[in-house]
Amino acid sequence: MGARLAQAGGVYDGAMAVVAVAIFPCLATMLPGYLIFLQQARARLRAERMLLEMTEDLPSVVFQYRFDPAGGSRYEFLSAGIERVLGVERTKAVLNPDFHSEVVVEEHRAGLLAARSQGARDVLPSPSTIQVRRPPASTNGFSTTLTSTPRW
Repeated sequence: MGARLAQAGGVYDGAMAVVAVAIFPCLATMLPGYLIFLQQARARLRAERMLLEMTEDLPSVVFQYRFDPAGGSRYEFLSAGIERVLGVERTKAVLNPDFHSEVVVEEHRAGLLAARSQGARDVLPSPSTIQVRRPPASTNGFSTTLTSTPRW
């Protein structure tokens, strides 16, 4: 019995040596790739942070608006300029993606909706000039270019 245990232990030790030898090259090839991944992830975060800072400082509204295939819509990005330009809180606008019906002058809503539909259908820039209500009950011109990009 003792000889059999010694033989099994020797086979186990040999297998562990093979595994240890095989793991080292795998780790040696994976580690540089992981380090490059970390470097690129940090660079992407820096670029996103810089872009966010630029959009927050613009005297206009920067947004990314998405249509869902099911017919819904949402803002994936909405800058703080929405508060300065339209007087609408950003959190309320994100929660209610159709808030524009409250701020766009009645005569211009149909044009905005038509431009939005055309941009989604044609996947081309769809320029539109609309008038919006700004506090306190003033109206100002607001120009927008709607571009639809398919998301595959």
